[in-house]
Amino acid sequence: MRMNRAFLLLTLVPSALLAQPTEPLPIYADDEVSKRLDDLAAVPWIQNSPLLADTVALNVHGFPAGYVPAWPESTYLARLEALDGQTPFELTYNSAVQSYIDLYATRKREMTSRMLGLADLYFPVFEEYLDRAGMPLEMKYLAVVESALNPSARSRAGAVGLWQFMMPTGKMFGLDVTSYVDERHDVYQSTEAACKYLKYLYGLYDNWELALAAYNCGPGNVNKAIRRSGGVKDYWKIYDHLPRETRGYVPAFIAVNYIYAHAAEHNLYPVAPVYCLHQVDTIQVCYPLDLAGLARLTGAEPQEVLALNPTFKLGVVPPVKEPVTLYLPKAAAGIFVSNEDSLKVALLEKKGSTTEEVNEVEAVATTSLERTISSPKYHTVRSGESLGSIATKYRTSVSALKSMNSIRGTLIRAGQRLKVGTTTKTVTAHAPTEVQRADAFLYYEVQAGDTLNNIADKHPGVTVDDLRRLNADLKDGNWSPVARSRWAERGGSMRVLLHTLLFALLFTACAGGERHLPNSSGAQGEVLVVMSKGHWESEPGALVRGILEQPLVNLPQREPRFKVVQCAPKDFGSLLQTHHTVLLASIGDSDTATTRPLIDRYARGQLVMQIAASNATAWNRVFASDADAIVSAFERHQLERVAKRLKKERDAELANKIEAYHGITMDIPGGYKVMEQAHNTTWLQRDRLMSGAGLEHNTIEGLLIHHHLYHGKTDFSVLNLVDLRDSVTRVTVEGPVPGSYMIVQRSFETLDLMPQGKAVQLNGNYAYLMHGLFGMEGAKMGGPFVSLSTVCEREGRLITVEGFVYAPQFNKREYIRELEAILFSMRLSPRCIPLKAN
Repeated sequence: MRMNRAFLLLTLVPSALLAQPTEPLPIYADDEVSKRLDDLAAVPWIQNSPLLADTVALNVHGFPAGYVPAWPESTYLARLEALDGQTPFELTYNSAVQSYIDLYATRKREMTSRMLGLADLYFPVFEEYLDRAGMPLEMKYLAVVESALNPSARSRAGAVGLWQFMMPTGKMFGLDVTSYVDERHDVYQSTEAACKYLKYLYGLYDNWELALAAYNCGPGNVNKAIRRSGGVKDYWKIYDHLPRETRGYVPAFIAVNYIYAHAAEHNLYPVAPVYCLHQVDTIQVCYPLDLAGLARLTGAEPQEVLALNPTFKLGVVPPVKEPVTLYLPKAAAGIFVSNEDSLKVALLEKKGSTTEEVNEVEAVATTSLERTISSPKYHTVRSGESLGSIATKYRTSVSALKSMNSIRGTLIRAGQRLKVGTTTKTVTAHAPTEVQRADAFLYYEVQAGDTLNNIADKHPGVTVDDLRRLNADLKDGNWSPVARSRWAERGGSMRVLLHTLLFALLFTACAGGERHLPNSSGAQGEVLVVMSKGHWESEPGALVRGILEQPLVNLPQREPRFKVVQCAPKDFGSLLQTHHTVLLASIGDSDTATTRPLIDRYARGQLVMQIAASNATAWNRVFASDADAIVSAFERHQLERVAKRLKKERDAELANKIEAYHGITMDIPGGYKVMEQAHNTTWLQRDRLMSGAGLEHNTIEGLLIHHHLYHGKTDFSVLNLVDLRDSVTRVTVEGPVPGSYMIVQRSFETLDLMPQGKAVQLNGNYAYLMHGLFGMEGAKMGGPFVSLSTVCEREGRLITVEGFVYAPQFNKREYIRELEAILFSMRLSPRCIPLKAN
């Protein structure tokens, strides 16, 4: 039987309120002396916490922001050999381990930084239980491999929590799972169960690597691999006989050991979690509670309380026989303890109340300070879903769904929007305070090495465009490493005001005028670096190569962002001066350190970035500080160069067909043909014969245009866009083998290949850019893709344009760059009202 949530809210209302329902709920503040004692008790935690999120202090190598270091194999081998001497695990180095080091240190850097920060919250708990069980403390890294330290994680197979227990295994080791409670999410209980399970597995094999493998695929599969290997109990000797997923399990574990020990060597630093361990407290209750209601009444954020307590699946504590533990922010825990007696009395006195009485009390409790607003809750049907599966997901019935949506039969279609219930939001009215004034600012001091991108990254919800717009009154001369920055909070949205270099303004200051200039030249994707041989072979050259030749993500093979070519200043004559993208290193020619973009300096369609300084040390400093802006400028220039070419090669007839069908115009070059056209989808393809390595090879470039119902900005998530893409390509884009079709590559063995996305601007309007890899279900074929999504608000359509390439004999960087330029040529027709960028 479902628990009545309104009844649960009653437990938060004291008995005095029930007698006088017109009075607001009194919540007493926490005792100040007790709060001070809590602060003092936390001092040792703070002073001895392993978490240090000060990037400047951790950056002992002086790496520039965004730089991804690369090390020779001998360095990795030496570092792992040193770690191996400190642990009972065999920390072997090989190509499989290197691939996972590259995953954590290069491709998933943002995720790795979050995991480094979450270690402060979870590792002390893990170490306590591992020590108690007499197990190696390095086993804590297994939770990183399993769940990326996300206690709410759930795998496709149904494994749950930090330690990814399947339900039967969890119950076997004492974890309770019911409709209301799932102890696999509980940090303490799941860690204790994991220790028991791992200790049991180690007892079977007397080998920690085999115990790890068995934890992943089960003892049965490990035992079969041992039999097939002639009875040897060695992970690397039975490696080829293990399930494919398990082959990457121990290498991933070794890679995590390495990353946590050598994060700074890879320019990786922890991102502080929402709460550190000393900021969370526990309470115990033995009566029903609604967690969201508890959060509101104790001054905590409901979502944070729910996130801290994923054990309670429905957001409520059901009736229990034994006390259960709740995790709360420390301040909320103090308020709860100060008011607990009245809450318990309320429960005992009103245990038999009717729903009407409870609703009346709830309404009175929110009259003076809170107001609850109800609104419909919707679900967008995905491919393969039925009314039954949707009803189960939202804990309702098929008949209720049909009634809410006026459906007679049971037929639903992908993309259809169904009402699945109602959602409530409590709005609290507060009197204006001094802190909430629109002109109240906080200040931030710009650090050496800060750039627009990394400053925006430090402040969630803030974009580089916000920084530029809000600092329009600041000139380039105001920039300094000690400049103060500020942010203000107005209407619930955070805006950051920071002294920045404002490269966008500089691009209008140094244009080449009306001189007669030759056209620019040079291969696409190439940057010419003008620097003396001595500097090129020393630190300035290494720094330039390290930044401009960083590998691009979401490509099937390792490719640098740019091809870098160097020439000495004496050789920079009339022939080389027409190169379209130039980095001009002026070392020793200037008393001040400056970065100047020069547009059309020697040729039309040219960008020259001149970095000048009095000596090599000063030059390195200014280049590293402005590296992100320089790379962005080069990248933008490359795309603009391709875009100009596409305008000349535009297939006007094809563009008119696309505009008539989808309401957008694009600069699609000649050679593309319509392969398939459905009610909301167009698939275009261009097949070309290209020469490479002395042979000719077929390449395929594709464009996919599709639109769907638009429900709101929540549609702009990687998971939603990937699901929409798969629903389209599954029925539209056929592979080379009958029955094969295109899908997004989400993983390979245990590698996470989920595409990466970010919000961008398209002609001043909101859009979402995503890069990823595709494959063919039923055929050996794949490659990279790029997609751009925007909104036609007037017609309620989410419009996505995607480009993909299959060219196995060639590098993909310039293919993707051209496809991205095609995507950014998209313009909405006049009949569409676009979604404005924030």
